[in-house]
Amino acid sequence: MAQFPRDDEHAAGEHTGLSRRGALIGLAGAGLALGPAAAALAAPSDDADPAELQSAPDGPSDQGVSRIPVQDVGGGSTAAWQVEAFELVALTWTGAAEPEPFVRVRTDGVWSSWTALPADGQQTGDAEVTGTEPLWVRSADAVEVSVTGDVPSDLELTLVHPEPVSQAATTGPEPTATVAAAGLPGRWIVPKPTMASRANWGADESLRQNQDGVQYGDVRGGFVHHTATSNSYSSGEVRGIIRSIYRYHVLSRDFYDIGYNFLIDRFGRIWEGAYGGVHRAVVAAHTQYYNSQSFGVAAIGNFQERSVPSSVLNAYAALLAWKFDVHGVHYARNTARYTNAGTRNLPVISGHRDTKSTACPGQYLYAKLGTIRSRTQDILADRVKLRLSGTGGKVSTAGGRLVVLWEYDDVPVNGTVRLQRRRANGTWQNIRDITVSNGEGSTVVGARNTAYWRVRAISARSQQIDTSHPNGTSNWHRLRCVGPDDRAILDLSGPKETAKGRNTTLYIGWISPKGGVTGTVRLQREMSDGSWRTVRDIAVKNGQATTTVSPAAKTRYRVLSREVTKPSGVPRRTSYLYTLDVW
Repeated sequence: MAQFPRDDEHAAGEHTGLSRRGALIGLAGAGLALGPAAAALAAPSDDADPAELQSAPDGPSDQGVSRIPVQDVGGGSTAAWQVEAFELVALTWTGAAEPEPFVRVRTDGVWSSWTALPADGQQTGDAEVTGTEPLWVRSADAVEVSVTGDVPSDLELTLVHPEPVSQAATTGPEPTATVAAAGLPGRWIVPKPTMASRANWGADESLRQNQDGVQYGDVRGGFVHHTATSNSYSSGEVRGIIRSIYRYHVLSRDFYDIGYNFLIDRFGRIWEGAYGGVHRAVVAAHTQYYNSQSFGVAAIGNFQERSVPSSVLNAYAALLAWKFDVHGVHYARNTARYTNAGTRNLPVISGHRDTKSTACPGQYLYAKLGTIRSRTQDILADRVKLRLSGTGGKVSTAGGRLVVLWEYDDVPVNGTVRLQRRRANGTWQNIRDITVSNGEGSTVVGARNTAYWRVRAISARSQQIDTSHPNGTSNWHRLRCVGPDDRAILDLSGPKETAKGRNTTLYIGWISPKGGVTGTVRLQREMSDGSWRTVRDIAVKNGQATTTVSPAAKTRYRVLSREVTKPSGVPRRTSYLYTLDVW
């Protein structure tokens, strides 16, 4: 007999005081992969005629669920039933048997191919009920079952039938693809993505088994899942898919609620899953032992068979970044330190299969976890922008001024950063602390041939500013110096990124072995066809000049030397290309 979930006990043995229902939540999440097993099973032949159709012994319950005992299906035999129209099929049983079930369904008189329904590997309740991953079939009026391996004596077919839906689900506006809303300075910085509510997909709140209270935990990471729906569903079918999974989880698997905290459809739309507040750490039933310290997000589709749309990956990144920001997870490539019994440390963004033997979230979605982590981190890194820039080239006997810019969501930050210089062995040497006021600070450094500099955040007045590495670390800034035997340098530098349309200062350095150059240079920007357009001519005095640009999109710039007033003998130069990204 499987024990009630160790998910609800911490490693130190402290019990949380959950009821039996609370225990079921923790236990329930082991098998909600909702996709084919990692190893393909030997399916019956699609060409074989179906078994003689039987009539279902009973019609659907008041909640729209039918349960049919399944007998005499071993040894190559099958059993089939003609039933009222249904949209989801699964199988349940008790005990330690490990059957390998297959189903096929009839729609408009045509039988589908056989589909494996792997066991979800989970036993729930006092009766030790195990179930398969459900299969959403859109609409069918007959079903056939075949089983290889062990055949439980109490094997039961579960069918979820279409049901009347709430007015909100039929008249509510169609949700849009993921769009970020404004951030909340002083609270959460990452914008909250657009998401459809439970009312929008027509959740029948009377079905939930946690009417006496929702259980909350904390968030240390997020888990990626998929569901066993078709990959070709329409946008209008998504609500029905979610409702059918909800009823299967609650009415047949004895979960409190739908097992996922969020779902994402193939159009990139995010849907609220488990009840309790999208901004809160709701304990759902998605990943056994990890439920009370994480949240689960299921992509609606079978990604063992199909590639993942970019819209789904973008939605994952937007949702994960927002949830991480709300709950104080600062780095998408970190390791989550889980402490519940039965857990181990995992990447903060992991797949269901990282915790147990399952195909979930499918081979193609699992292969994209690195992409999801990178896109999530890009969003998290945009919360706080800490940048170091300054004049590029300097003569060997002179210093250079470095400029610190620090802000979040366009709000200047006040605090302290520490200037560091990179040693030859790759380590960083602390130089001095710099006070940043109203988002700006500066300091002067001496010539050291060529050196790389950066700043690390030490403290900020706002508690919402993440000063930890890597978000609290700036870009590297290279300061090049020219000695008596070196070539002249014409350099263009500035911040790595800026806001769209913002006046942004660029720094020009023009240094020869004889000292700073006085003369004129021409600033140019690259056009979409690869040609260069002149922006303006700029006067340079003693090797230094500044200018401003206001790009509307990511742009590459360069400067060309034009006239030299002094010193004599300075050859013409073109700077390296400088790229200014725009957010």
